[in-house]
Amino acid sequence: MLPFVVVTEDGVKKLNFPRLPDDYKPVVNISSNSSFSVDFTKKPREVNAFLVDYDADTSEITPLTRLGNTEFGLGNLYGLRTIEVRAIFDDGRYVTYTCLADIQKPIVEGYGLPRGTQSDIFG
Repeated sequence: MLPFVVVTEDGVKKLNFPRLPDDYKPVVNISSNSSFSVDFTKKPREVNAFLVDYDADTSEITPLTRLGNTEFGLGNLYGLRTIEVRAIFDDGRYVTYTCLADIQKPIVEGYGLPRGTQSDIFG
């Protein structure tokens, strides 16, 4: 993940801009029913994660479901989105990290159904 914004007592610094799908390929492909975790070299006191659609007319931000201290679930969202992780550290630093992701609908397989065409199965 790329650091995007760093806030310290000295002020706000933008280090990068989120990578948009028109200009970059996604860094990761992940199923919407998957989860992800974030590792830090220095443990933050608080971590939150969001999916951001910067390509929408107005940027849409959706909080992700917390599954652990640094593990999050994606829910029912899919498409090209920016995963944004916001961390607050004990020294007061606030850092936002971003990653362009292709979040895919999960493949649902029918269990116990015979193989064949729809007309074969349903007559």
